[in-house]
Amino acid sequence: MAKEITLTKTAALTPTSDQSGCTVTVCCPSWFDKRETYAPANPGAHAAELVFTGDDLNFLARVVYAEASGSASVKDDATRLKEKLAIINVMYNRLNVVGFDPNSWTKGKFTTFKGVACAVKRLSSGSLSGTQFESVIGTDGSGTTKFKSTDEPAYEQLNKANCHDFDECFQAIRQFLAIGPQQELAFDNFRAAGSGKPPAGQTVIGRNRFWKMK
Repeated sequence: MAKEITLTKTAALTPTSDQSGCTVTVCCPSWFDKRETYAPANPGAHAAELVFTGDDLNFLARVVYAEASGSASVKDDATRLKEKLAIINVMYNRLNVVGFDPNSWTKGKFTTFKGVACAVKRLSSGSLSGTQFESVIGTDGSGTTKFKSTDEPAYEQLNKANCHDFDECFQAIRQFLAIGPQQELAFDNFRAAGSGKPPAGQTVIGRNRFWKMK
C-alpha cells in the first residue's frame, strides 16, 4: 500500500512560513516472496501438478493491473475484485491446454502465468500474428505504459490511487490461491468490453468482457 511520509524542512535559513513540510507517497505493494512457491486450492485437473514461484505471481499481478479496471473507472470494490479474479481465471485456464500454446501447439508448453502472458500468436499457416497480451509486449516489445509503471523501481512512483489499484491485484491473487479456480468464472478469453451489448455467451465484468472458447 502507499505510505505517506511527512518530510519537514529544518535548514537554518528556511523561512518559518515554509516549515509545514511536504507529503511524499512511496508505493509498497504486497509482493509475493520470490523464495517461495505457491499453489491454488482445489486446482483444475489440467494444472493440478503446477506450483508457481513468487516471482511468477508478482508478474501476474503486473499483468492484472495492466489489464483490469482501476478505481477511477470502476468505483465498486466488489466489481473490480471480480474482474481481476476473472482475468486470473482466464490465464489459469490456459495453462497446460492444447491450443493456447501458439508457439508449438503441444500440451505442457505454458506452465507459468508469465508464459501465458508473453506468448506470441501463431496462425494455422505458421506465420506470427501479434501477442496474447499486448499490455505486456506492447508495440515496442516492452509493454504498455501501465504495465511498465509497475516495473522495478518504477512502481515506487505510483500515486496513492494507482498504488491502491496495484495492491488490489495482489489481494485478488491471494484470494484465487485460497479458493482456487471458480466455476462461475470459468473463462479462457477476454477483451475490452467496448460499448453496446456484448455478443451472445460473453459476460461483461468491469470494463472487460469474458467468455469460454475451449
